[in-house]
Amino acid sequence: VRERVKDPEGAAELLKKVLDQDADNRRAIDGLEAIARETGDAEALSRWLERKAEVSKSPAQRRSVLMELAEVQAERCANPRAATATLFGLIESDPAAVEAHDRLEELLAQQERFEELAELLEERDPDAFDIRDDAIAWRENELPSEVIEDARLGLAVSFGSCSFDEPRSDLRDLHWLE
Repeated sequence: VRERVKDPEGAAELLKKVLDQDADNRRAIDGLEAIARETGDAEALSRWLERKAEVSKSPAQRRSVLMELAEVQAERCANPRAATATLFGLIESDPAAVEAHDRLEELLAQQERFEELAELLEERDPDAFDIRDDAIAWRENELPSEVIEDARLGLAVSFGSCSFDEPRSDLRDLHWLE
């Protein structure tokens, strides 16, 4: 329709009529999304991306659309609260959406919503961790054992003991613990 009608408003009206008849018509939603992009209407783009996510068939496609929606909300609509709500919803339905976690962390920090940020960073799923001989991984983030060893050798001092009290008395003797 958009290609046949040179007037964006006229094309949008025709596409909305198509949606009145078939609310899940993906081509009409895509057309309205394209018109919103072309005209620079961020609020309309946000609405059509939200609708596109609702009718997406695959989880990967839905994830991609919701990530774009959050960016439009945060940047073009200057509404970071809406963006965080979108990302929280995405994470709730797709906990493995690492990019959503990363962007949500940024937005929460920018908004100084530190309690929510701390809660987001607190992992509750033991299956999210993978400890192997060659690395330790958390979700999509991996730290090779060589990096851990370098950090341990360069930054850490540790005392080992089978007793809880024994290392404390040793530390007191060294005047490292009062």
